[in-house]
Amino acid sequence: MSAKQLLDKGLKQTRQRRATSGMAVQTINRRELRRRGESTRQMIVEVGRRLMSEHGLGGTALADIQAATGLSKGAFYHHFRSKEDVALAVVAAAAEEYEKHCLEPVSRLEGPGARVAGLLERIIALNEQPTWRNCRLLATLMGELSGHEGRLGEAVLELRRRLAEGLASAIAAAQQAHQCEPVINATVAAEWILCTVCGWSLARKAGATDMGLRQLVGALRQVLLKPGTEGY
Repeated sequence: MSAKQLLDKGLKQTRQRRATSGMAVQTINRRELRRRGESTRQMIVEVGRRLMSEHGLGGTALADIQAATGLSKGAFYHHFRSKEDVALAVVAAAAEEYEKHCLEPVSRLEGPGARVAGLLERIIALNEQPTWRNCRLLATLMGELSGHEGRLGEAVLELRRRLAEGLASAIAAAQQAHQCEPVINATVAAEWILCTVCGWSLARKAGATDMGLRQLVGALRQVLLKPGTEGY
């Protein structure tokens, strides 16, 4: 092989290495940008949830959310174009957290009575955490969106429907296993629980009660579960 051929071969290999290296750097950069974008979006959603649970949808302007995030308008609007878009993302995040922290862990418990007791305990424990705002958020949005049509109203009602159906299904299974009192219809019992939690959330928000949710839900548990049921 001549000196010229060797030189051409070396140049070609160098160009290939540079191209491969450049592609790798571009891949890493894209991943990092995607990670940062997801992190920023999650931060916006969390800020939106905090403000909407405290001040409601009507009392929270898009500018309030943007200001609280500390992002420029350009950076903020890259992720969300309207307050409804933020609210939809907030409700979707709440639905995921109800599933992850409430419904899913309880589904792994053995025995229908234990699952009902577990659901009630999870509801209490989550609301004892200062960072858990989903019950207050749901109650606040339901109050504001009464008769509201559109994507947000549908999303809020769908979340509430899923929670009610999950509770009713668990209670009905426990009744069939003779671990829950049969005198109360499962659907009525589920509504009783949801209305109690939502009403308590709004009362605490308004400073109208000092009573803890554990006392209220504990009373419901005594009515629903038969003595001797696991987790009673």
